[in-house]
Amino acid sequence: MTLLILDYPGRRAKARLSDMGLEGHGFTCHYALAGALPAAADTTAYAARLDLPGDAEAVVALCATASLGTAIAARLGAPGSPLPLVLVDPQASGAWEVATAYAEVLEQVTEGDPTLGANPIDVTALLGRGDVLLSAIEEDLSARARAVFLADGYDMAEAEEPIAEMLSIYQRWLTCLVAAHHHEPVAHGDVLQVLSPRWPDDLTWLGVTAETTMRVDAPPDQIARHPAAAAAVVDFLRSRRSTGVAV
Repeated sequence: MTLLILDYPGRRAKARLSDMGLEGHGFTCHYALAGALPAAADTTAYAARLDLPGDAEAVVALCATASLGTAIAARLGAPGSPLPLVLVDPQASGAWEVATAYAEVLEQVTEGDPTLGANPIDVTALLGRGDVLLSAIEEDLSARARAVFLADGYDMAEAEEPIAEMLSIYQRWLTCLVAAHHHEPVAHGDVLQVLSPRWPDDLTWLGVTAETTMRVDAPPDQIARHPAAAAAVVDFLRSRRSTGVAV
């Protein structure tokens, strides 16, 4: 059974879906956000430009990739029959989430220097125009990163490559968040929610109803690594395969 996995794109200290070890349970996992990612500002366009396997039988999405996972499950399923979907601590990519992510990236790029971090972009004001926001963020972070390297005494000819590599990591995640923010409700198939103890059990923002919800006694940053989470996902996926829900 081939799974389409939407894991955190980029560096992450928290547990990832790859930590579930689904391959060890006989599943073939395609990590759709591990390679080159599209520069698309809405979920539909983002999903359309991803390199997706034609034989995927279910989708597993972590946190803010929930809306993207829903769109992909609908896209890859047979007409009127979206693929089964697993959502692990699903989260809306709202204005606060995007602005917070940008602020965290800004803090890292400027190394906490209040001068270099001054006058940040007004994410909330630009979020309605996702492509404009992403372009502004790219220009903003690029200028700030160059200022940091110059202040540290680097030769800019030598710094271009590490700057580009660093900004690519950050831009991938911010682009994913902006695209996830701009989503439209789509039809969905069977849905499993795997939630940490205090995570909201509410998918109304996504237009989805979960047939099954499993609470796991693990904090949000470790839920993807918890054996109970993996067991719930494996049981759900195997039951869908055995009943022929996944094609």
